[in-house]
Amino acid sequence: MTASPTLNQWLQTPRGRLVLRWERELLARLWNRFYGHSALTIGSWGEHLPALPSRWRVAALGHDAALPGGAMTDLRHLPVVDGSVDLVILRHSLAFAPSPHQLLREADRVLSQRGQLLMLNLAPWSAWGLAAHLPWKRLQWPEPMRPLRTARLVDWLHLLDFRIEAQGSYGQTLQPWMRRFGLDAFLQPGYFIMACKQRYPVQPLAAIEKTRQPAFGAVALPPARGAARIIEFPSRPPR
Repeated sequence: MTASPTLNQWLQTPRGRLVLRWERELLARLWNRFYGHSALTIGSWGEHLPALPSRWRVAALGHDAALPGGAMTDLRHLPVVDGSVDLVILRHSLAFAPSPHQLLREADRVLSQRGQLLMLNLAPWSAWGLAAHLPWKRLQWPEPMRPLRTARLVDWLHLLDFRIEAQGSYGQTLQPWMRRFGLDAFLQPGYFIMACKQRYPVQPLAAIEKTRQPAFGAVALPPARGAARIIEFPSRPPR
């Protein structure tokens, strides 16, 4: 069996270059739906993102030393200050993360109270995903990529109290006669999910706090997270 290509090798194939082109076009259409000032992109996925408006401050974290992606990071512990980012872009990084759910929890941690999350992924049950199971012409994903189902990510987002703002598919690999039957949404290679954090801070009443007693005595607090915090966005410009 032929060894699986690395991410760098796969992105240089016709399929890889096609995905990069589709995603540049998709992101260019989505930028006007984002709000805020600070953005964080996570993942090594070849070319840089389209240029953001000048008000945005952008930081990048990569996971593959062979590709450009800003500072290198462990996808399980992001070196970013809590609640300091308005937009997090997970561009296929979930498919490469040792623990995708932990990466989502980290994205939730670094997002501001009304922060937005954009995820780009390749679909395991798309035309390309199905072709990966054909014995006579097997399509290989870059190692160690593991595409994730849309429903699985949506469930995780709901558990983290995110509101789904938009989702859809991208990429054209079907014949025109097949697209007339509405198969694009099911068999297109890529999909995206936009979500918004909807958790609000709760400040308990001082009187209640003074009279409330612990039910089981004192409770020890867990130790602080050992991950480094190296990225801290500056304060926002005055309105």
